[in-house]
Amino acid sequence: MAEWWVGEGRGRVPGAELGAGGPAFVLDDAGSECSLHWDARAGCFVHVASHGFGATAIGLRTAPAPTGPWSAPGAVCRPPESDGPRPFVYAAKAHPELAGPDPGDLVVTYATYSFEFGDLLTAGGEQSLYWPWFVLVRVGAAARACASPR
Repeated sequence: MAEWWVGEGRGRVPGAELGAGGPAFVLDDAGSECSLHWDARAGCFVHVASHGFGATAIGLRTAPAPTGPWSAPGAVCRPPESDGPRPFVYAAKAHPELAGPDPGDLVVTYATYSFEFGDLLTAGGEQSLYWPWFVLVRVGAAARACASPR
């Protein structure tokens, strides 16, 4: 049976017990495409998402539990495509199941597009748009953020 988080006072409750207040917000700007995972190296939960619209940065926040409290989002990378003529950078996600060259690396992907459909059909667009891009983020930064949420 599905349960909803309603806050520290009541915890998780079945949908029939939600009441008029509804569920509690855990992350009010989590994003529609993001990732959340437990990171044993950092000893906390890590949330990765694109922040902004169009030209974005990849943000990371941490918490000791999925329900928080969550640190403020910190920009860990600004994809170079965000500086393009019609940037649309989105869908940042961590992939803890992938290994980077260093044990402290967290592999993150993001996607790119353009606000002009015709850009996708150019030679450059065929090579650079609508493909996942990979970046490495240091997990050590996440561990420092986890030590002092909010």
